[in-house]
Amino acid sequence: MIMGVRHPRTIVHPVSVDAADLGVVGSAERRDASRAWKQVPTRQRLEVVKAARRGQLTDDDAATAAAQRFAMVTLAPRGRSWSQRVTPRIMGRLLLAAAPFGLAVAIVERLALGAPEMAAATWVLVGASVLAVLWGWFCLELQRDCEAILAAMPSAASAPQSEVADRP
Repeated sequence: MIMGVRHPRTIVHPVSVDAADLGVVGSAERRDASRAWKQVPTRQRLEVVKAARRGQLTDDDAATAAAQRFAMVTLAPRGRSWSQRVTPRIMGRLLLAAAPFGLAVAIVERLALGAPEMAAATWVLVGASVLAVLWGWFCLELQRDCEAILAAMPSAASAPQSEVADRP
């Protein structure tokens, strides 16, 4: 947009976007949610996640509330930039896609050197590829667990309507 004239092929983007519109969660809120979730004993955390995967809730309301808050801040964007809006699912897929390329480069380097011993750079590429697979798998599992926790929580949409709304 130049001088208020809109070109037909120009896509106009807002100059500033309010962080509240994006659902951005600040670092203090993330830290508080992580601390609250880590204060729940490991056994109870596992029970909450397993119950959420089955679509159920546990009896421990404090652990369930901490899990819901942690899941919400984990899936929420960290800022306005595209790199701060990357979800664990996207990161996991990127890492799992990058791992074979690291292994391919390591194999090509090994074949190009032709030496019986592997160079240090080859070991670094192999190690980085293995770490990328493990981290990608962790990110995908984190996304799945957070979505399961939020799906198991009762929402306002599933709450029963009042009798006044049911009257004709």
